[in-house]
Amino acid sequence: MMDLVRAAENSEVSVFRWWVASPEQVDEVVDRVVADQAAYGDPFLAANQTLPKVIQTLLGQPKSQVQYGTLAVCLAVSGDLPEARAMLAKFGSVRQVFAGGVTEMFVHNFTERFGN
Repeated sequence: MMDLVRAAENSEVSVFRWWVASPEQVDEVVDRVVADQAAYGDPFLAANQTLPKVIQTLLGQPKSQVQYGTLAVCLAVSGDLPEARAMLAKFGSVRQVFAGGVTEMFVHNFTERFGN
């Protein structure tokens, strides 16, 4: 979602946009999440309803570690292991933006299982 908002608004969006720091902020943050989903998420999902279309869309966007990781997952699921491995190599070659998380766990497990 952050990438979709950044692309549409041409701005640096912080994850704190959706952060709830106190119970008083819940309604405000929920409203922002719902508005962002409607404005940015729904159009992306409507235009990318198949895995091949998601891959095509992501291949056409500027790449960061986030996109390379996502592409590696999508390509592996689609059965294109050579291209998934190529994205893993690129994932490791760009500026690190992850301190940990689901994508890094997938990349680690994928590399352990299939090699690179």
